Amino acid sequence: MRIDLRTGAVWKFERDVHALLSPRVDISADGSVAVVCRKPAEKAVYRVFRVADGRELTRYVSTARYSVCHDPAMSATGDRIAVNEGSGTWVIVGDRASTPPQRFTGPDITSIGKIGPLLGTPEEPVVVQRGQADVRGWRLHGDAGLGAFNPPVLLRGGQAAVFRTGKRGGKIADRLVVAEVEGKGRTLGSAPIPPVPSDANHLLATNRSQTLVADVSGSNKITVYTLPDLREVSTFTARLPSRDSTGSQPEVNLVFLSDDEIVTVSGTVVEHWNARDGRRISEPIDLRGVFAGGLALNDFQVLRHFKPGYIQVAHRTSHSLHAVSLATGKEEPNLRIRLGDDMVTAMVEPSGRYAMVLTRGSVIELWAVADRQNPRKIYGGLGPLAPESSQVGRMEEDGDGNPGFFLTFGRFVHFLRLTGSGEVNVEAYSFSGQQKFMAAADEGRTLLRDRGEFADVLRVDPELWASRLCAILGRDLDAEERRGLPRDVPETVCPSA
Repeated sequence: MRIDLRTGAVWKFERDVHALLSPRVDISADGSVAVVCRKPAEKAVYRVFRVADGRELTRYVSTARYSVCHDPAMSATGDRIAVNEGSGTWVIVGDRASTPPQRFTGPDITSIGKIGPLLGTPEEPVVVQRGQADVRGWRLHGDAGLGAFNPPVLLRGGQAAVFRTGKRGGKIADRLVVAEVEGKGRTLGSAPIPPVPSDANHLLATNRSQTLVADVSGSNKITVYTLPDLREVSTFTARLPSRDSTGSQPEVNLVFLSDDEIVTVSGTVVEHWNARDGRRISEPIDLRGVFAGGLALNDFQVLRHFKPGYIQVAHRTSHSLHAVSLATGKEEPNLRIRLGDDMVTAMVEPSGRYAMVLTRGSVIELWAVADRQNPRKIYGGLGPLAPESSQVGRMEEDGDGNPGFFLTFGRFVHFLRLTGSGEVNVEAYSFSGQQKFMAAADEGRTLLRDRGEFADVLRVDPELWASRLCAILGRDLDAEERRGLPRDVPETVCPSA
């Protein structure tokens, strides 16, 4: 209700609110708009009123499967109201009946703390959550009703990702898209693909400069697209993999060797292609003919080799990394590296001096491998890694020519930089809880984090954090503010403030 304190006049906007099981009432900061939620039947109803005369401006009926009244978050003037539909789904309702509701994804907030106000812009709204000892701002992300049906590839800079998609809640992917993961969530590129079942293990391949992406359709048709507009540049057909012992058809795997060259791995057969025009570059290689005694289908992995013109074959049974020439189809024995008996696979950095090794138990070790005859473990182990939530990769050499690796596991992010003396400098970050990182870019400094119903971008960059903090505060942190931060935060965060 509205009460005029000068005259005592009373206007009732909604009756029997006190009798409802879980009513929610809020008013805008300028006092001009009120919102009331009640649940008269199966669905919660949010009614928006103008305080001056009690006129109903608009109403929103919840579309959630399990519908209850949540605290709304209102903008200062009441022209936008954020409605929490639960399970990470939010709807922005305008103050006019002619304004259609807009769907967003955001945090799954229950009854903890107070919600509101609504800040930000119409394109990038921010919901404030106030607890007993903290205040959080949650950014909402535009929801186009699409879901990612395979692990996305995060593009450089962390602004966009490429993935297969289809209707949210469905099980069939029918498009390849490049979509913003920050900002307005715009679709930057889209290409139709033959409808395929959702596959959480299906991997796309991008070249190093991230100007091309390759995908497999059907059983063995390869299509290469430009990034980010997804214009088709070539198609070619790889060898159809032989069925395994269970009768299943293995997938064709894709590995970019350079910006223009790609290999397909169909069971034990490796084929070498020009990604720009689909032309075969060299004759197919059956790896069963390369290794004495043959090669079991599930016993190896093909990766890019640090030496141009070769592929790396990580052979689990021999605990070794083999270099196979694409031109001759033969192994180069002088490049063979035998690692520990627990080796599953490994990646070697471009100089060929160090390797990150995955061992049984999903533990990571670092090895010095410049001496091919006598490689040695120099650091480890870290883990265990979880395939669906961990990321690993290489780091470019620093100014002194020292390479590095990064990895995420559990609640940790580690950056491992090798030194000239063979020691390892570790830069580690820990979180309060387990994290699920779907993709990584920028040498692990930009991570795409799975938050359940949505994903957000996390930048592991202390200098960026400090610059944004100082720009907002306009001063350095005081003693009370420091109490909520880790102990190793520098004494001076904003030196020029």
